[in-house]
Amino acid sequence: MKRIAHLTSAHAHPDNRIFRKECRSIAAMGYEVTLVVPLDADQRVDGVKVAAVRRFSSRPLRMLLTPWLVLFKAWCLRSDLYHFHDPELIPIGLMLALTGKPVVYDIHEDYVTSIAQKPYLPRAARRLIAGAFGALERCCRQCFHTVIAERYYRRRFPEAVEVLNYPPRPESAEMLAAPQRSESGRYRLLYTGTISEDRGAILMAALPAAIEEIEIHLIGRCDRGLIQRMKATAGPHADRLIFRNDGAFVEFAAIERVYREGHWLAGLALFPRTPHYIDKELTKFFEYMRYGLPVLCSDFPTWRRLIVADAACGRTVDAEDVASIVRGIRALIDDPAGWERMARNGHRAARERFAWESQAEALAAVYQRALGS
Repeated sequence: MKRIAHLTSAHAHPDNRIFRKECRSIAAMGYEVTLVVPLDADQRVDGVKVAAVRRFSSRPLRMLLTPWLVLFKAWCLRSDLYHFHDPELIPIGLMLALTGKPVVYDIHEDYVTSIAQKPYLPRAARRLIAGAFGALERCCRQCFHTVIAERYYRRRFPEAVEVLNYPPRPESAEMLAAPQRSESGRYRLLYTGTISEDRGAILMAALPAAIEEIEIHLIGRCDRGLIQRMKATAGPHADRLIFRNDGAFVEFAAIERVYREGHWLAGLALFPRTPHYIDKELTKFFEYMRYGLPVLCSDFPTWRRLIVADAACGRTVDAEDVASIVRGIRALIDDPAGWERMARNGHRAARERFAWESQAEALAAVYQRALGS
């Protein structure tokens, strides 16, 4: 039995892509899979061994020390293939490649544009750091078998294999009920995932004041200071800005429970225009489709093509124009037949085109080629 080690220094266990999709799928195919991850203790979950390394609450300590703990643990495993998930592990991947074992670099983000938007980095240094990291990736990528989570990363990695971050194929019963007013008499809109200013946090916070019929539910990691800013933006309407967790990391199982509550009017992705997101096909789009939520998102060309033209499962709006967003919300409220059509179109697309099962096969093919089997 071939042994596969997945390595992460920055993601939590159980991460939705790394553990729930990749590790579990590959273990089910007969590989011996170990996930090395910052955690308190070793575990075995769903056929996957979880090997713990020390967790650090400080970002500088995590970036400085955790990669070396991951390297030591990976070295001890003596796996047949190593698959790492974080850019800070590139030096570790290079060291493991020197052993002669194949190494897979799983690129979750366009890190060059992501670094250029990091609020915790000095503004003057962001472009310099982003450029230096891009050069590092270009120099090192020939040492790795590369897979990417987004189509548009091919601009920088034309030789990479797409293993797209789709959700599992839905059962037909997972088509959720039509929207209805909550106990407060309002329609509910949902946002899932990390909450940040460059993902539309302040834009969403302005909506309760603009349209009385709605309340916005948010579940995902969020800085407490940003939560306070959002509530201040909503002002006297802040009670209709509902945070479904305390802003800390939330496991995807909790997000799934929120999806399954049903009766949502739409799933939101109202992002301001930035280089990092304008061409990115968000994982939340496919999750919204899976659970039959029409999508209300920014009118970026890539998003408009996917949501309006290809899947016909939602509406696009000018996310920096509150009046445009309000028109989009009212159109969903006032056209129940249109709402049902978009919900069913998205659910069908999730079953037929955007399902993880096809991507698990693509990942297995990468492993088979790398291992020569």
